[in-house]
Amino acid sequence: MASTPLHLLLYGVLALAAGARAAGTQNVDWSSKTYGPDGPWQAVQMQLGSQEQDVDLYPGASWASNILLSNVCSNTTTSKTCYAQRAGAFNVSASNTNTNYLEGESDWTAVNWNVAGESKQGVLGDYMKFGPIVPNVSMTATYDTYQTYPNGKAYPVEVGTLALGAPKLKHIPDISSGEEMNMIASYLYTDGGANKIPSYSFGMHIGSVKENIPGSLVLGGYDQNRVVGDVSSQKVALPNGEFEIQMKDIGLGVATGGSPWNFTRKDNMLPSPAHVQVDPTRPYLYLPKSTCDSIATWLPVTYNESLGLYFWNESDSQYKDITSSAAYLSFSFYANNSGSYNTTIKVPFKLLDLTLQEPLVAQNTSYFPCFASDDNTYILGRAFLQAAFLGANYVKGNNEGYWFLAQAPGPSYSIPSPENINVEDQYIGKSGYTFEGTWDGHWNGLAADESEASKPSSGLSSGAKAGIGVGVAVAGVILIGAFAWVMILRRRRGQQGQPTLVPEKDPGSMGPGGTLVSQDRIPHHIPTELENLDARQPHDIQSSSVSPRYELHP
Repeated sequence: MASTPLHLLLYGVLALAAGARAAGTQNVDWSSKTYGPDGPWQAVQMQLGSQEQDVDLYPGASWASNILLSNVCSNTTTSKTCYAQRAGAFNVSASNTNTNYLEGESDWTAVNWNVAGESKQGVLGDYMKFGPIVPNVSMTATYDTYQTYPNGKAYPVEVGTLALGAPKLKHIPDISSGEEMNMIASYLYTDGGANKIPSYSFGMHIGSVKENIPGSLVLGGYDQNRVVGDVSSQKVALPNGEFEIQMKDIGLGVATGGSPWNFTRKDNMLPSPAHVQVDPTRPYLYLPKSTCDSIATWLPVTYNESLGLYFWNESDSQYKDITSSAAYLSFSFYANNSGSYNTTIKVPFKLLDLTLQEPLVAQNTSYFPCFASDDNTYILGRAFLQAAFLGANYVKGNNEGYWFLAQAPGPSYSIPSPENINVEDQYIGKSGYTFEGTWDGHWNGLAADESEASKPSSGLSSGAKAGIGVGVAVAGVILIGAFAWVMILRRRRGQQGQPTLVPEKDPGSMGPGGTLVSQDRIPHHIPTELENLDARQPHDIQSSSVSPRYELHP
């Protein structure tokens, strides 16, 4: 197991100094490990079954947690390395507290991980511990699974998911049996005993590994200092409990200092307002291809059709300007699902410089996490939630609930400020912090005279170059004509015996060197060529042939 990062230790000390939690709330601990292959991402650590096996999970699912069983490691066709083992593939046969209501494996069933794939699944109920113990937790037991990227290749899955709640108190995964199973927040609210929480609710900020922002997950309440902007509250979607909201627009902006572009704000990158889901179990920004391309036009990135993602061109000078400055990607929403009030979440590009690892690529590659949605379902995943607070209150679990969205802080986040969420709360309060203040000292603001708007462009398009050439030629013709007219005038007046007149300089005249040419950064051309990745098909190998895999530390 990897050592605990320093920032997490410091956070723990500060949390203890401030009081670990509000009365009755329960904090869920985050793992000391980080995960890819498209993060690095933080996960929470749970203990499963009678043997209390450590299993790391991505929190934020609804109804049933999805648990990768140790059986997934038997499939060496997809990958010779069992990546799921790092997070703790669950050995269900070692637990004597499990109840399997649907014995055996299902046929291959369509699922969504990072991208679409298939799984063989069963229904499992077992103990789950994270301090408090919750019995008979509803779990989807995954025996075998894979996900398929645009290149058609099947890739393994590394980490399962943790369900926090749903619009009802109990989950009945098998209608024919009618057996009721628990979710951790609902159980602690109704039957928690000494660990009872004040409401069927949670508050979460997943934070960032790269920027040393520790994750926060509170059951029955939230950390108010994780809310640094206005809170949008809306009803959860029924019957499944998705976190849906109407997104108005996407744009680019700069919080402070100079801009890496020839503007400080650009909007209208979403073709039209659209419903989106906020989903912590998915990694990318799943948006229309036209929107991904519109954003990428202003970034030094190359689209990789094999994976459907955008690779940062690290050799481009603008890469550093964008990913280290106060530049951000903004997401505007109709707050409270109304048409009259807007709220905006700003995601700094420092958080959108993520890393692809094996098995997706042969060597670590920086990428921008915009993935073209092909089914008109737009999703904002963990890439977005690094900078956004997500919470929910399912009230009494009577097929109802409200969920909360707000700007989350940057690395200058202070000590925790835990608050309860009460049973009937439809709104929660914010802190006194600002987005800019919590990032102060953690980005390199460009000076106004150093921004790209004042730099010569290093890559003009052919149309721009042609325009410059025409402008220079026209200016040259005008200058030559003016000079010839002056010479003719002099000669005529000289012939008339008049003194030679020296014309005053026309302040409006411009020589070729004075042609007005914009030096602004021109949008990057997005190459359509494929970047060849390893296209070899997976093959069977001996299970003992396991290549080493190195953990990406924050």
